[in-house]
Amino acid sequence: MKAADSVPQLADSVGAADSPAASPQRSQLVVFMFTDLVGSSALARQLGDADYVRCVLEPHNAIFRRLRAEYSGAKEIKHTGDGFMATFASASDAAECSLRFHHALRLAKWVRVEPQSTVGIHLGEAIEFDARSEGDRDLAGDAANMTARVMSLAQPGQTLLTRVAFDSARQSGRVRAHWLEAGADASPPEVQWLNHGRYRFKGSVGCPVPRTWPSGWRPCPSAARRSTRSGALSVKPGD
Repeated sequence: MKAADSVPQLADSVGAADSPAASPQRSQLVVFMFTDLVGSSALARQLGDADYVRCVLEPHNAIFRRLRAEYSGAKEIKHTGDGFMATFASASDAAECSLRFHHALRLAKWVRVEPQSTVGIHLGEAIEFDARSEGDRDLAGDAANMTARVMSLAQPGQTLLTRVAFDSARQSGRVRAHWLEAGADASPPEVQWLNHGRYRFKGSVGCPVPRTWPSGWRPCPSAARRSTRSGALSVKPGD
């Protein structure tokens, strides 16, 4: 076959997505959660690939998947190599799961090093489409991109949420720190919802961002002022 003869066939293949037989695309409102294992490349170099996978990545993944599975309607969309793209039925579920995830990483018995993760949560519309992998479905759209950007602002052990996700989770009144152990005479730690000002993302206008982190029970530091209006939620022991 001549090279020129293959061009129309390639064009037909590329355009197949527009044919009636193509899998339908649906826009839907989604609560996104993105996670990222902090310093994964450095950890792999430090420990070597085998020990990094065995001592850090596999247990890190198992902790996230165990917690995510406890929330009805939550789905793992993809594993990114050192983190996850997941969806939840509600912003409050995502916020609570993120707090539990940070806390579980802190409490786990690590053989070599204790990893930390950053988490971003956003609520927005996305397009569902065929991932062409064993019938899996994937999600794409500006909401997914925004979630990734929000996550990139977080400090290790911290969760950032956009304003829309922050308000939804907070107003539900369902985010609790009930999983944290308290002394016999102590009340469980309280969830604190903190606003961290306005951030501005490249290519975006005024999209809201809050944050969370029980890690070390530290107050949320100021992140680089890059994006959107922000709020944050953090967990610390009750007074």
